[in-house]
Amino acid sequence: MKIANVVIDANIKLNNKFNVVDSLDKIIEDKPTLVIGLDNAKKINIPLDFLDRKINNSLYWTFSKKEKRLFFEEDLYFFQKEVYNQLKEKNVYTFIDFILDPKESINDFLNYVKNKKNIITYKNKNMLYLLFDFTIFGVDLEQLRYLGKDNTNTLTFFKNNSKVFLEDENILIKYNNDLEMFNFEVKYIPLIYKINKNE
Repeated sequence: MKIANVVIDANIKLNNKFNVVDSLDKIIEDKPTLVIGLDNAKKINIPLDFLDRKINNSLYWTFSKKEKRLFFEEDLYFFQKEVYNQLKEKNVYTFIDFILDPKESINDFLNYVKNKKNIITYKNKNMLYLLFDFTIFGVDLEQLRYLGKDNTNTLTFFKNNSKVFLEDENILIKYNNDLEMFNFEVKYIPLIYKINKNE
């Protein structure tokens, strides 16, 4: 899954999650876009602000490396960070508190899990993180054990109702570079998996 566009005439080293193209007509619509180089930026047909190169929440521009290297490097990093921040904002985190949440809410959540087809779940220590419908749900297995629930049955329930169930410790190593852009918050592992697998 491509998460953003970068328009540039020269070669650039970016991870494969970015749609790197040489003209504006090749971008993926509805994705944040960074236009690199003054000549490319002029094709946007709006007045360019040389101090604030953020045109709006989804469109940015910057100088090429040859034009102003410092601005290029800073803006490229800022754009990447901004794209990941937008992904975080779009995929809200909700903790399911089996002690304090109303019983109806918990039942709704469990029924929702049963009826969803594309759940991606990640188990980290005593936590489960489930991604579906732009929400990451957190479930504390220790809390369920405290309430007398058998963790084996709980894990079986979530495994059986997940399209993907991640629990290997190597996942953290595999997605370490991506996780850095999410401030190393492991709850985003299902989202990183989804991006990497084009889910």
